[in-house]
Amino acid sequence: MKISASAPSRISLACGGTDVPPFCNRYGGLALNVAINIKQRCELTDQVGQIQLDSLLYKAIVKYFGVSDLKLSLQNGFDGHMGAGLGSSGSAGVMLVSLFNKYTQSKLTKSEIVETAWKLENKSLGKTGIQDQVAAMYGGVNYIVVNHLGNKVDIERFPIQDKGLKKHLSLYYLGGTRSSSQTQATLGTNQKSVEALLKYQEITQRALECISEGDFMRLGQLMNFAWELKKDANRKTTNSRIDDIYNIAMSAGAWGGKIIGAGGNGYMVFMHEPHKRKQISEVMVNKGAEEIKWDVDYNGCEVKKL
Repeated sequence: MKISASAPSRISLACGGTDVPPFCNRYGGLALNVAINIKQRCELTDQVGQIQLDSLLYKAIVKYFGVSDLKLSLQNGFDGHMGAGLGSSGSAGVMLVSLFNKYTQSKLTKSEIVETAWKLENKSLGKTGIQDQVAAMYGGVNYIVVNHLGNKVDIERFPIQDKGLKKHLSLYYLGGTRSSSQTQATLGTNQKSVEALLKYQEITQRALECISEGDFMRLGQLMNFAWELKKDANRKTTNSRIDDIYNIAMSAGAWGGKIIGAGGNGYMVFMHEPHKRKQISEVMVNKGAEEIKWDVDYNGCEVKKL
């Protein structure tokens, strides 16, 4: 028996951490993201072999499905850099829950897989938002509304048609990794942070209008404004190197940009006119960044029994 599984990671266009507890428990959360073809991948066989994945998340998932003691062989890999802002742990969680859902014939629905993967990640790795799991499960461009009803998480997902997003968006890797839960530890825990996150929710709603209308210049300008808000909400988001790189990209013609995910290191994205891509790429590479090729992933999580 052999089962393969894969799940996309994501670029967060607008969210600001509003989907992360404790803020979303009280005010709800909003997120706008796009699933991309930088994927988590794995293959499971029921023959005795090596388990390449020795993470707390993996252990929590196999315990949840009651297969901790089974002699299995699991090979896994990620197309990008782990712990760098693309929601790779959320992608891994959805992939693994889907994989063992298939293996154990548990018949969890897609929405149940999303919530299960999110809860197990929060329990094993620390608090994080749920937008990563939604993108990994469904793929595409997503507007996500998060409501907490006691112990139940209510997720509303609105798929959005891509009207040219990819050609206006450049992705770069700055190097380094960070712990999302540690970077976001103080998010929404003081009045200044809460006020910034409430403003970020308004921006996310306006960003939805921009992407739906194909108004990418306005979306970039909103990202620029949101970047300042995100720094107010959480100073760990940025540092002097990131600020320098951001300012140089803006001077090269970007409309706006942001660190993806919790921040502090990892991936950065910029919105711009298509003909400005080369100019922005040159200044980014000169600052030590790597331009990353990507595409929108519309397949979401895929599991196949081979």
